[in-house]
Amino acid sequence: MILAAQEVFWNLVFEGVLAIGKNSSNLNLPWFHVTRYGHEVLRAGPANPHDSTGYLKQLFEKVPQADPSVVAYLSESLNAFRHGNRVAATVMLGIAAERVFLLLCDSLAAALADPAEQKDFEKVLGRFAINPKLKWVHQKIQSIKARGFPENANIMVTAIYDFMRGQRNELGHPREVPPAVTQEDAFVNLQVFPRYYQTAEEVRAFLVANRV
Repeated sequence: MILAAQEVFWNLVFEGVLAIGKNSSNLNLPWFHVTRYGHEVLRAGPANPHDSTGYLKQLFEKVPQADPSVVAYLSESLNAFRHGNRVAATVMLGIAAERVFLLLCDSLAAALADPAEQKDFEKVLGRFAINPKLKWVHQKIQSIKARGFPENANIMVTAIYDFMRGQRNELGHPREVPPAVTQEDAFVNLQVFPRYYQTAEEVRAFLVANRV
């Protein structure tokens, strides 16, 4: 038990949640304190990226049939984050978000009631560029006014776009200026991802049951 507690303690120190020392008169062990960032982590509640097991448990509570590829990339993101590799964590999260978006595209294409609109969307999906797909989906979702359609669907699409943009444009390509992601930004992105994934799945469930 003591050995396990030591492992947890040093992991939290490495992750920036705890720091050695209590005050200017007690700078060394056995004294320690919760860092400013640590207080933010403690206030975060569910979906805490510092607890990979608990995080994934919360994800499956929100999305019981979570896509295996999404979970795989998300697990890589969590592992990278806990080891201090924030850029890698953000890139993996972006790929997970892209997978969520592509699944949404498949469901939307199958639910389109207008054959001409469906043909137009299939042409957009056949292109490699992601931005035209995002624009098309965003405009279509804005036009759906049916009862039972998730109210925050537009916010979800925008959030997924932001996740993907971070992976594709800001971090996913070589550039002159080295990439940088703050611990706080990486933490927040991981924390909110399950909510947006849940909304995406609610939209997909609606599209399975309704023509749009």
